[in-house]
Amino acid sequence: MIYIQVELLLIDMYIALVINYTIGFFSNFYLNRKFTFKSNGSAKKEMKVSVMVYIFSFLMQFTFVYILKEQQYWILEGLSNFAHQLVPDFMVQMLTVERFNRMTDPKLIAICFGIVIFAVLNFSLNKMFSFNQDKKHKVKLEEK
Repeated sequence: MIYIQVELLLIDMYIALVINYTIGFFSNFYLNRKFTFKSNGSAKKEMKVSVMVYIFSFLMQFTFVYILKEQQYWILEGLSNFAHQLVPDFMVQMLTVERFNRMTDPKLIAICFGIVIFAVLNFSLNKMFSFNQDKKHKVKLEEK
């Protein structure tokens, strides 16, 4: 979705990130609560913590992407050049040179790294704070 928004719809990269992660929060919360962590705690409390976790994860991603894109661009250019050397010419021709160049654009590489940072942080923090079943079980045992 981010690729489509940035490359085809020409939406600013940072605005595209905000749009996608705002929409993604609700599906992420529901799926984590229902399937990943199988939580049956207070949805309201978990939602509050999840919002804080999500905002923190997003800010870390945004900061990381900004630093890479604006201050450490040479790293992204190096990765882009590496991709150009690594991929055989026939594959580039299959994709078309223009499309391959867009796919290896340094700003899109930054976004990919940012997505990984976000996913790892968001999952880890949700596991520790939002849907921590061990903590809930300890509280229930202490009440008995």
